Amino acid sequence: MLVQTNQVKKLTLTGKSGRPYLFSLYPFNSNWTSVGAVYGVLSGDPAHPVLLYVGQTEDLQQRFANHHKAFSFALFKATQLAVHLEPNELMRRVIEADLVGHYSPQLNLTNHG
Repeated sequence: MLVQTNQVKKLTLTGKSGRPYLFSLYPFNSNWTSVGAVYGVLSGDPAHPVLLYVGQTEDLQQRFANHHKAFSFALFKATQLAVHLEPNELMRRVIEADLVGHYSPQLNLTNHG
């Protein structure tokens, strides 16, 4: 579900467990800060985005400075990054697995560079 509040669009992604997670949406080429987060890389129409990849990191800024899937993000024309702030590494890993289990994003399931 996509909603817009206070200038930042929000997206709810639901895990395989049925638990909903609220994400904030940003342009893909935004400058990131050093925060822990679960993130989703999106492409396509912003009103009906396609979830390409789900990941987690302790440092969003560092992760996107040299992401191992950067080539694939460009190839699949990533347009947005969905960000769910989560400082706890164990929780980030649980959320990431829950979302990948539900959505099976293409770039989580392939060896695209």
